[in-house]
Amino acid sequence: MTPSAPRAEIRITLQQLGLPLLPVAPEFPASEYPHPKNPNKPRFTGKNPSYLTSPRNPKIVNHRQYHETIPADAELARWFQHPDTGFGTKPGFKVGDRYFLAIDLDRKHFESQADCDAALAEIWSRCPTLAETRIEQTRSGGYHLWCWSAKKPGFVNWALDPNGPQLGEILGGKAEPAFMVIAPTNGYNLVNDGDLAEITDWSFLHPTGKPGPATSPPLPAAQPQVVGLPDITAFFSPTAAAYYNDVATPDDRSEAITTVLNECQGWVNWLAEHNIQYNGDLMAVASFMARKYDAEDKILRILQTIDSDVTPACTLRGGDESAWKKVRKVAPGQAPKPNNVVQLHRRVKPSAPTSESQTADSDPPLEQPKPYHYNSLTQLMEIISEEFPQLWWDEFEQSPKFDEQTSPYDTEPGQLRMKIAAEVGIKAPKEDIADAVVYIARQNRRNPIVEYLKDCYALYGANSELLADLGDRYFGSGGISNTFVRKTLIAAVARAMEPGCKQETMLILQDPREGTRKTDFFQTLVPDSYFDNSMQLDGGGKYEDQVMHLHRCWLEEMGEFERIWKRKEANFLSHFLSIQADTLRRPYMRNLETLPRPSILVGTTNRDDFIIEAGRNRRFWIVPVQIEKIPVEQLAVERDRLWAAAYAEYQGWVERGRNNAECPWWLSDDERKDAAAVAAEFTRRDPWHDAIAAFVQFRQEVTVSEILTECIEQDLARQDGYQASRVAEVLRQLGWKSHRLRRGDKRPTVWLPPKLDHPVQPGSPALSEQVIQPNSSAHQPSSPPGSPGHPQNAQNFPGSLCPHNNSDRKVLKEKGVIQVIQPPESQVGEASEVDRVLEVTSRPPLGQGVPPQQKTLATYQGKDSDLWQLRLFAGQQVEVVGRRGDMVQILKPGWLVAQDVPLGDLEFHPPP
Repeated sequence: MTPSAPRAEIRITLQQLGLPLLPVAPEFPASEYPHPKNPNKPRFTGKNPSYLTSPRNPKIVNHRQYHETIPADAELARWFQHPDTGFGTKPGFKVGDRYFLAIDLDRKHFESQADCDAALAEIWSRCPTLAETRIEQTRSGGYHLWCWSAKKPGFVNWALDPNGPQLGEILGGKAEPAFMVIAPTNGYNLVNDGDLAEITDWSFLHPTGKPGPATSPPLPAAQPQVVGLPDITAFFSPTAAAYYNDVATPDDRSEAITTVLNECQGWVNWLAEHNIQYNGDLMAVASFMARKYDAEDKILRILQTIDSDVTPACTLRGGDESAWKKVRKVAPGQAPKPNNVVQLHRRVKPSAPTSESQTADSDPPLEQPKPYHYNSLTQLMEIISEEFPQLWWDEFEQSPKFDEQTSPYDTEPGQLRMKIAAEVGIKAPKEDIADAVVYIARQNRRNPIVEYLKDCYALYGANSELLADLGDRYFGSGGISNTFVRKTLIAAVARAMEPGCKQETMLILQDPREGTRKTDFFQTLVPDSYFDNSMQLDGGGKYEDQVMHLHRCWLEEMGEFERIWKRKEANFLSHFLSIQADTLRRPYMRNLETLPRPSILVGTTNRDDFIIEAGRNRRFWIVPVQIEKIPVEQLAVERDRLWAAAYAEYQGWVERGRNNAECPWWLSDDERKDAAAVAAEFTRRDPWHDAIAAFVQFRQEVTVSEILTECIEQDLARQDGYQASRVAEVLRQLGWKSHRLRRGDKRPTVWLPPKLDHPVQPGSPALSEQVIQPNSSAHQPSSPPGSPGHPQNAQNFPGSLCPHNNSDRKVLKEKGVIQVIQPPESQVGEASEVDRVLEVTSRPPLGQGVPPQQKTLATYQGKDSDLWQLRLFAGQQVEVVGRRGDMVQILKPGWLVAQDVPLGDLEFHPPP
């Protein structure tokens, strides 16, 4: 078996059992990594959840978040990159309807290893199934026997005989899951690799110390309470008080209990020395902590380790004066007022107290302040570095962090100052502390999102097929929706790797139904702390405060998107999406900073007409949800694989040279057209839309005033800017474009239809055409070779009608080209010249930029002498002209739309 095989094997074993796998870093001495609360104790004991990022750089893991959940694959990849990182799991973890427990046979309770082994054999004799279960030997020589149980045994500490000495614990038997180091961690060995025993009867072990978690240890005799006196706990330090009052959850219960009991004994000593009266005592506090943590035996052991001469925590930094300050606050009637107020923590060291300054008998004894005075920022930084060795700079949030989760009160610099004052004993201007913390943190820079992406890629590698059909798999929307979701993931990776890179679009999930889990999809897509949906751009707060959300998350969801995009905010929102960096002042900084955006915007909506302005819909990638519920559980399983694939796509583009034409999160020209077509389906239609569309259908130019006056029938005096903007928006939705023309001494704004939006030059004539017979000597084809209207290209120009002799017409008829129009029989007499072709040789019509030689005119004459004319332009722009100059335009290949023209069965047949 290779050295790496046991590491892979334990991971597979726990996965099969359904148990969480957690890391354990090796032990480091207190001199290298002291505990933040007690510098004499090591922070990393080799038994607490932690991992190595390098041989001498361990990190703490908060294992309480895995009481009921399994770590993600990306977390495992990050934790176990270094081969010296050991393994642990969670006894007490519930899998289905049973608990995973471990019987701990503790070597320290035996005089010899042989005695410990004999106790193990005795357990086997009482419960034979445990001889076949998985058994591991600990570093000290004890044993862990793994088992399942439908319920917890009701006790933790056990003995082999009634009233016998404690020999171990049932790990996981308490209310919350515990943590246990397992093989192949260094020093831990697998003794027997069997199936876990199922324990239904725990009578082979006997509880010791207390009957179990449900029974509280007996309280000591109640001390007489004196009315008006403070309780001993009122004097506790902020940390001890937080542990005692459940304000803070400790990483290590032993540490919390020790902190509280040491603080209590310290105040008992100090208050007795200075004749301060109070209620309560050490045993009352210990009894309370025993009930709180269900750890009577542990507390009895801790009580034996407490130094009888211990003093309160505050005196370690500020001497007796710090204790007197606490007394003046808690029991002001018992503390004499000092004649001289000595400032212990100030930027300049105080001079030694003179004899005169301590002559008053009423003064409490004052000590020369020793620790944590500083004359410069350099000394301040040294002190903070020593007290907060885990301080680091979060490159993603651009913020200092004290540990894996906690930002140092960056919303309020004053709170940071108070934390430093309470835990370190420094009183300094908050500006100095903020500057020092930022400087120190920036010496240890990290980007958690980049680490997460690299971990995903290291674990799963590139699998682009996972990204190919995301729209189909999660929303039931294929086609361009697959492209939208895939490119959105790659855009998020790009923003994490290159904050501020160009990303102007926004994925929006649309579904009129409630409860389809649109928001859940986005929330599951990223790690919990990097999703946010609390930003409000619709008047919910100051703009600067709302934008700050974009610099604290990776995915910002705009829920109920329709309420955000009001007409007056359309220009703003379009601009907001295009911003690549924000200029802001963070709470703990003094000056404005330009912060590139590390996040992307997404949205959800229940409306199907939430886009108000058609011209701005290119920024929105809309994916309709067409399944009953989005499979969020499936997303949770494959999330890390998706990010690995997206990271691979981004890295591939970087390695190819960052060619913008190949940018993997931008749409191609064809994809942009598809995106616009989808967005058009969700664009709100003005009540005037249909009327305006009919009014402009056969026009070659129009003005807004004409539409308001003639179509909407609004008096000129009553027309206003709002009405004009409504008309303009409808014209944009119809594809018309506005142009500022020069006509004489005026420059009117006119709107031109799609594909005909070439402004007319000064002096352009009105629409007029001179029709000349094809055999006339006045007509000679003037189209140059290669142009669509040139005779030699007629066969290759779909819909062109420009043959000039019968043989050419015969060939074109056989190819199906000249038969694009079949005039209705009711409109064609016997003498009708169906194939008579006329060429337009005059100037182009008003508003048309098409040369005369690039269009032809076919004329049909019916019994009533009306003329039906088909005009064909380059690019297959087709128009039919009938009586009174009415015009018919082809909107789609194969269809004609007429107004006031009796076309009968006239159809357009495109050539094969």
